[in-house]
Amino acid sequence: MTYPTVSTAVAGEVRAQLARLNQSGIWLSEMTHIPHPTLRRRLAGDGNLTIDELAKIARALGVSMASLLPRTEDAA
Repeated sequence: MTYPTVSTAVAGEVRAQLARLNQSGIWLSEMTHIPHPTLRRRLAGDGNLTIDELAKIARALGVSMASLLPRTEDAA
């Protein structure tokens, strides 16, 4: 069985949270002050989110950082 990388799983969960909130990447960029091109690349799996970026994203989405991380058994 193939597992996604932690970065890919986190990006997927952020995208899922955005969908649940009916919000866009542009909205998230504005809320976090992460430049939209950078955020778009990170959420597309091109590069890794930093801890600081993850903290800003979690705060904007109203969730804990831990809730954006894959469960241990799902992590690569």
